[in-house]
Amino acid sequence: MKKIKPYLITSLIVLGILSILFIIKGVYPFGSNSLVWGDLHGQITPFYHHLYDMFYNNGGIFVDFNAGGGADFIGVFAYYLMSPLSLLVLLVPRDNIYQIVSVIVALKILICSITCLYFLQVTFKKLPNMLAIMLAILYAFSGYGLIMYQITPWIDAMYMFPLVMVGLKKVLDGKSPVFYVVTLTLSLIFSFYVSMMSIIFIFIASIFYLRVYKEKELIKKSIASLGFSTIFSLLISSFVVVPAYMQISNSARVGLNLEKLLNSRLGPITDKISMLLFGALLYVGILYIIKNYKKHKDFLKFYIPTIIMMLIPFIIEPINKMLHFGSYASFPCRFGYIVMFLLVVGAGYAFNNYDEE
Repeated sequence: MKKIKPYLITSLIVLGILSILFIIKGVYPFGSNSLVWGDLHGQITPFYHHLYDMFYNNGGIFVDFNAGGGADFIGVFAYYLMSPLSLLVLLVPRDNIYQIVSVIVALKILICSITCLYFLQVTFKKLPNMLAIMLAILYAFSGYGLIMYQITPWIDAMYMFPLVMVGLKKVLDGKSPVFYVVTLTLSLIFSFYVSMMSIIFIFIASIFYLRVYKEKELIKKSIASLGFSTIFSLLISSFVVVPAYMQISNSARVGLNLEKLLNSRLGPITDKISMLLFGALLYVGILYIIKNYKKHKDFLKFYIPTIIMMLIPFIIEPINKMLHFGSYASFPCRFGYIVMFLLVVGAGYAFNNYDEE
């Protein structure tokens, strides 16, 4: 019961916050309003309607006959609808799909807090429960989650990421890779596009982690295990990754214009930085370990270069676009959940090692 209690408290707090917001704004099920806006209105919700029609109205998984003279739908399905939470639309009448989307978003935010709490409890054994709960809630309501929720598959990658990191640490520490393979595979299936950014980060973070924490003779073994496990996950999830990538690669938005890429400078810098303006508790923790850097040299040797590598794209737009595979539209820093998570990790480490003096 003691192990379950923090998860219950976290869930109640998150649901309480969301319920208050939903009541104030009259959002379903406390009114007729919805969280649907932007791409959630123009793209995601129509796809949910198509998913509903596939099951109840003879719609097809391969072709969407409501788009022009018919459009290939399998890639879209793989990109947007593979989350198990998408199936919730099948539990309501078709006319209520617009409202149930708000519930799906709320559940994904809730799951973000639970998976982050799991990471914190597994990784930082001395971290007080209430601090772990607060940090997990900050992750769920981070700048990334509140800005990017309208593309719901991106939040699937966000709530899977702490679990992937638990598995990654097991692999790098020479333990079984099973948890890593399972969680990374699910992340790729639920949200392959954003999860590919997770894989880029995995190899960046692993280099710094192994150099700091592992002896040279163990590094090769860990790298081999990581490489094999990652490739295995990609192969398992290829039934989603391949068709989704093939369809996206034919999009008019995709294409590498080298001149525009190199001249893009800082890009929408204020939009990027706005993601970081949350959770003062996180920065308090990070400032604590920096102030006491002599006690935490090993951690900082890993942490500082890792977070700098992920913050550089917030400033330098060409690098940001390369992380988006050359181009993006409207939403920069789709990898922002990684930075949010790193802020939580820094604070979690700090409070786990806090000296009361």
